[in-house]
Amino acid sequence: MDDFVQYHNSEGMGISCLDLDVQDEYRIFTNKAVKNMIGNRIWLIGGLGKPRRYFLCYCFYVEALTPLNDKFRFVLDGKIGEYFKPAIELTNYVWFKDLVIS
Repeated sequence: MDDFVQYHNSEGMGISCLDLDVQDEYRIFTNKAVKNMIGNRIWLIGGLGKPRRYFLCYCFYVEALTPLNDKFRFVLDGKIGEYFKPAIELTNYVWFKDLVIS
């Protein structure tokens, strides 16, 4: 199993990850290559406002990958995960600043 970070641009998506209503299924949309993602864990980090603040909104294990012909090439779904309510702010952690730079 590998871990992957998905960035959620709140303004670009039209909704903040803080406002996502995760019930019984987790989901991300992407245009990146997603081969062999089943079983891997996705961490969704959302950026919001100016100056930018960053939040860990949820993580989940990928169970399904579906090609799309829309704004995004793929949707990855899973039912096993954790929704952080309230979301965990990462903005001021030194390790997170290093992650954003890389």
